Amino acid sequence: MKAGVQQLLALVCLITIYGAKPVDQLANKWQVLLDRHVGQRGQVSYLGFHKDRQHLVNYLNDHRQLVVTFDDSAKKALYINLYNAFMIEAILRYCEEKKIDLASKDFLALRINRLRVEGGNIWSGNYKTAIAGQMVNLDNIEHDLIRGQASSGQLAKLKVKVLDPRIHMAVNCAALSCPRLHRQAYRPATVEKMLKKNIDDFVNAGNHLQLLTDSKIKLNKIILWYYGDFEKQTGGAGSYLASFLGDKTTNHKALAKNLKKNLNNRSKFSLRFSRAVNFFYNWQINDRRNYQ
Repeated sequence: MKAGVQQLLALVCLITIYGAKPVDQLANKWQVLLDRHVGQRGQVSYLGFHKDRQHLVNYLNDHRQLVVTFDDSAKKALYINLYNAFMIEAILRYCEEKKIDLASKDFLALRINRLRVEGGNIWSGNYKTAIAGQMVNLDNIEHDLIRGQASSGQLAKLKVKVLDPRIHMAVNCAALSCPRLHRQAYRPATVEKMLKKNIDDFVNAGNHLQLLTDSKIKLNKIILWYYGDFEKQTGGAGSYLASFLGDKTTNHKALAKNLKKNLNNRSKFSLRFSRAVNFFYNWQINDRRNYQ
């Protein structure tokens, strides 16, 4: 009788966590942490997350036995939240292992692209979390699942089916030049609206895409790294990005013209060495104390 009661309680618990709206329920837990430790501009309090680290770990662990049978919108919301949370946990773990005090200048000087862990860098190495019974690192979450590049095995069954280049304005790599960590958790019902806002903000903010002269533009390297994802869109990468430019953005017509001229129908190799495009990226950690 006692065993039967325990089984019933376990079933009720599973239904509570993984019932009709598991992605929303997980998003609720992530939202609590975002409210506490992320500012309006995406400034992250790593000291705050450190104090709440057990809650962060619990949130990540709740994905372990999740049954993923959702549509692409729900998967995008689920995986973007997971990536952003695990990125923060990876930073905390790295600093713990390297004995870097989060309150120190050494921490604020961290450059994310220089963080090396066993097995590779912080994205490709052995720092892993679980999703639907699969152990994944940050690269697995971004490339195999969110970008849908997994070609075989269990990850291929879990992946987003249709590539959405707007996700590059949603996943946050913990660097200052990365699109900001959004204060709102992504949810199936809101993810499309949020992704639209993200790319609108990215294109029109004035710091990721800039017109330098009539014949030269300055672009965030995200556009170079994931050029193929943007170029696959109707009209090409330049036309795709230009379509989000607003009339109130400074020099929007000239910027749109340059984007189309310099980004459409180019090879990534030629783009990398183009004299008409300056690419930039600031890898310094996006802790709130590094914001001006």
